[in-house]
Amino acid sequence: MVKMKKKISFIFSGQIRSNPFGHDNFNKNFDISVKILKSYKQIFNEKIKSIYDYRVYISTDNLLVEETINFFGKNNIGNIHLFDTEYYYKKIKNKIPQVDFYLSNYSVDPPFQKYDNSIHQYYKLYDSFNLFLNDDFNDVDYIIRLRLDTSFDFLNNQDFCSFLNLLDLNDDLQILMYKDLFAIGKKLSMETYCTAINKNYGKNKFEEDLGKIKYPFIIKEYYKLERNRWTYAPEIQLYFILFKYCKENNYNINKALLPIDNLNVNIKRNLNNYIERIKWFIEINLNVIILILFLFIYLFFLIFIYFFIKHLNFTKNLNILQIIT
Repeated sequence: MVKMKKKISFIFSGQIRSNPFGHDNFNKNFDISVKILKSYKQIFNEKIKSIYDYRVYISTDNLLVEETINFFGKNNIGNIHLFDTEYYYKKIKNKIPQVDFYLSNYSVDPPFQKYDNSIHQYYKLYDSFNLFLNDDFNDVDYIIRLRLDTSFDFLNNQDFCSFLNLLDLNDDLQILMYKDLFAIGKKLSMETYCTAINKNYGKNKFEEDLGKIKYPFIIKEYYKLERNRWTYAPEIQLYFILFKYCKENNYNINKALLPIDNLNVNIKRNLNNYIERIKWFIEINLNVIILILFLFIYLFFLIFIYFFIKHLNFTKNLNILQIIT
């Protein structure tokens, strides 16, 4: 029986900027473009192609379509939408409202700072996600969000497939994140992430005790430092939306949302391998295992002492018997 491959949706969005598939970017931003392309090759390698089925969705202002398709592969392109020319690689049935609709509905209460640019940022994210919704590739296991102007060197050459394995092995874990630049997570949780602009964006406040939330650092400190500036910043709005989602679905925030850059895990392990799964189990249960070993050694010591004393008594009794006889 052939094992079905799990499915991944890659959601690219944002301004093309120094992306290697932007017009003339290799001439204008050679170093950054090469860096981004190198990080793409780290993700879209032969291993991930052999283990997973995936499609790529891109929403941006403009890019070199042919070069993009050649890199990812024609069969892996779900769709591309270019705002400058209203180009669609594949026609879609259901489009989202124009960005003006969201700009007109985006308001914040004074004296808090407003961020209109963040509407464009999350609008393109939602637009790319909508390309996915219009495709026939909806029954995915994971959704991965990537910004087009970002290189993924923060992965530190770690095995990308192992991030997916972590999600598989941990029921509590919903999304692995790197700030608001990158996220990899389970489908339902990532739907909330990718449609943040429809989740009361610009009006979200999280009333829980933020001191109990471990990640990210800015969440802990911004109230104390610059509350007027940070309350409606795009990063904070995204986190508040995700915090609210976790609360509504009874997820522990500190277990459901984890930062990729601070993971205390050797991602290079192949957790699909049975032996590696045992290693992983040992790592996360190390304290319990040490306690069990200590108790085992202690029990062994008691048994040893028991038989040692018993042997001494036997030898003593034998000597007495010999003297009598």
